[in-house]
Amino acid sequence: MQPFTASPATVNLLSLQGVARQYAAVMDLWLHLRESIQPDYLELRYEDTISDFEVTYRRVFDLLGVDWRPEVTEFHQRAHGRYIATPSFAAVSQPLYSSAVARWHRYERHLEGIFPDLKRFIDVYGYARS
Repeated sequence: MQPFTASPATVNLLSLQGVARQYAAVMDLWLHLRESIQPDYLELRYEDTISDFEVTYRRVFDLLGVDWRPEVTEFHQRAHGRYIATPSFAAVSQPLYSSAVARWHRYERHLEGIFPDLKRFIDVYGYARS
């Protein structure tokens, strides 16, 4: 949702087919590595963060061996009045919101051409097409 200029690292992002190919390459590598990767890892789904932030992030804290701190749920309040130099500066100063959950369904007809490249990931992570 942010404008970026193309670079050697982002040239594949100039078309949906390029995005799908790059995503598939990265995710195929991840699915291969996750079976043997050390140290432990944790996969999180955005939807789980939205539906139960505390349960989801307690898992993160447990993995890291860090004590849970309830103020983590107020992350957006800590951002107020601070300089944040990232494209997500507006989002980090807001509470979590669910409007992005399943947002891709609005564009599903435009994505038809790349679904064959993405089907295995849709299945692995439990997403469904409408």
